[in-house]
Amino acid sequence: MDFNVSIARCEDYAPETIKNALRDVLEPMGGLSWVTPGMKIAIKTNLVAKMKPETGAVTHPALVAELCRMIKERGAFVTVGDSPGGPFTSVWVQSIYNGTGMRAVEAA
Repeated sequence: MDFNVSIARCEDYAPETIKNALRDVLEPMGGLSWVTPGMKIAIKTNLVAKMKPETGAVTHPALVAELCRMIKERGAFVTVGDSPGGPFTSVWVQSIYNGTGMRAVEAA
């Protein structure tokens, strides 16, 4: 079985640093050239628990926000989500999204 893997260094979470790292990591796989206007794209984050992004245990919201911007620039619609562990109730899921900082992605 073959797998394509790409890794890029991201020294900090400054917007320009993130944008460059995302471009570098996506470039070997053709970048976002496959994204066309009107597409609906889901981004699955890793929100395993209510942990601050600085722990490295959850997807950093700054990365998700920049990826969303890049996809939207190509005319697609983006939905971000995950089904974190625990009781699947609105209150629980909202507490995870708030606690991980992912709620801020909506503003991006």
